Amino acid sequence: MTRRSNGDPTGPDYAPYGRMAASNASYDLLWDADKVQGCVCDTYWYQDNKWNSNLSDPTGFDCGEFTCPHGDNPLKPMVNITNGEEWEVQHVVCTASAGSFRLAFKGQVSQDVPFDSTVDQLTAKLNAMNSIGNVTVVYTVGVSLCHAGGGNIAKIKFLSELGDLPMMTSVGGGDAVAVVITEGVKGTKENLLCSWQGVCDASVGVCDCFLGFSSSDGAGNAGLRGDCGHTGTQT
Repeated sequence: MTRRSNGDPTGPDYAPYGRMAASNASYDLLWDADKVQGCVCDTYWYQDNKWNSNLSDPTGFDCGEFTCPHGDNPLKPMVNITNGEEWEVQHVVCTASAGSFRLAFKGQVSQDVPFDSTVDQLTAKLNAMNSIGNVTVVYTVGVSLCHAGGGNIAKIKFLSELGDLPMMTSVGGGDAVAVVITEGVKGTKENLLCSWQGVCDASVGVCDCFLGFSSSDGAGNAGLRGDCGHTGTQT
């Protein structure tokens, strides 16, 4: 069965005898490699830049159950409440005067990102990825993403994904494009099943929220996550 580490695919999780599996370069060397089967379940995440609570991800060996939305517990901050909780921010520095590249996140890859992409163009490319949801983008220098001598930092703030996120990676571009991606702000929002303010019904992938809690936008306001992260009922 394929697993994910914080959203990133980690490959087959198949080790009936851990030491034996670890010692083999190929899983097909195991005696029962052709006898065991599992499912790689579909993943929906976001569509149209919104969390689709009606498209909960199937899970389990036969994909017969459904995951429930995760959210930030509005009553129990992960960090000191004086400092607040932070959305993840990642910095992209691109050195190029021509060409394009792509950005990958949680197993999905963006459309081509031209070297001279504006803030709006880069934002649209990222928001079109179902694994990201919503981001905001700010450039520190100029109006183009890539510069011949580098220098510009594209600050990408994730507004849908919670917690400390895996880093985006760059794909393609060849020798003409050099891309460096670093973490600007570590995400510290909690990523809890039903925000710890509800019970997951895995038969349908829906959170049954406790009295006084309802679906949020991930920031404590009323929204479409279906995560029980909003204090109060929906209007």
